[in-house]
Amino acid sequence: MDIRNWPLGQIMQLPDHCFGRKFPIILSNYSDNGVAHYAISEIGLPETCVLWEVWFYSIVGDPGFEGNRGGTVSVKLGDQLPATAAEFAALEDFFPEADEIVAGARVLRVSLNLKLRKPYAAAGRRIIARFTGQALSKADMVLGLVFSSIPTEVPDCLLSV
Repeated sequence: MDIRNWPLGQIMQLPDHCFGRKFPIILSNYSDNGVAHYAISEIGLPETCVLWEVWFYSIVGDPGFEGNRGGTVSVKLGDQLPATAAEFAALEDFFPEADEIVAGARVLRVSLNLKLRKPYAAAGRRIIARFTGQALSKADMVLGLVFSSIPTEVPDCLLSV
């Protein structure tokens, strides 16, 4: 059955297996002495997609340093890697509900692992991440996001209940 004309809210009520194959986007970078580094995904997201999972890990170069708390990542949607912090700030926040703001951007902290089922209107844009560590230390950071597209068809037997 064709469900292209269904409202997004109704599509999101379908069982997980109707959303098809999931694909990961994994970005990694480092931060040395608190300097931010940017990364961009190689592929763009579908017009509308579903985010299923987010994880973020930070490996700190000197875990014994007392002020060391690892790093943060800020995630945005865009088409090209920003050259400056101002260009990054102008991009659309990917997690507007993040509860912490650092240097004017919403951030996620270390050792985050979330299971979600959240739709996004990405319009083909790519994921851009800004990785920032603590001063006086080096942190290697990895961000993983798992997506699927929105289904356009479902088996008739699914709806005949």
